[in-house]
Amino acid sequence: MDLDDPTAVALAAAEALRRSGAAHALYGGLLLAAYAAPRETRDADLAVAGASAEEAAHALASHGLSARVAFERTRFGGLWVSRITLIGGDSADGLNTVDLVEPRSIAYAERGGELDREAVDVELATLREELADEPIAECWSQVRSLV
Repeated sequence: MDLDDPTAVALAAAEALRRSGAAHALYGGLLLAAYAAPRETRDADLAVAGASAEEAAHALASHGLSARVAFERTRFGGLWVSRITLIGGDSADGLNTVDLVEPRSIAYAERGGELDREAVDVELATLREELADEPIAECWSQVRSLV
């Protein structure tokens, strides 16, 4: 595997998470490229719920990749971020990272990341109200024009 290929890295990480039983979805630059204007990205970002970086790294290692957890569940704004560093070895060349991104939102119950649909609805309603505020709406419009 070419670790300089972010799509290949994302596919390997998704397969590793699938085998570990963790709920996951593509996130970040690759997702943006799939649904909107592509942008340069080198790493693979996956949104997760209740995933362990150690388990994902172990699953990636079973593919012959040298995978090391750089950090696990580090707070980054409204998110928890875990990073797995992939280092070339017998079955891969190069260097890359996989970021596992999990919201710290109230939408995730204390039951190990199970989605609380009512909390999601409340958060979305709150977000809509905030975006209706004129200065925020104008800022959001400017951000969308840049993407």
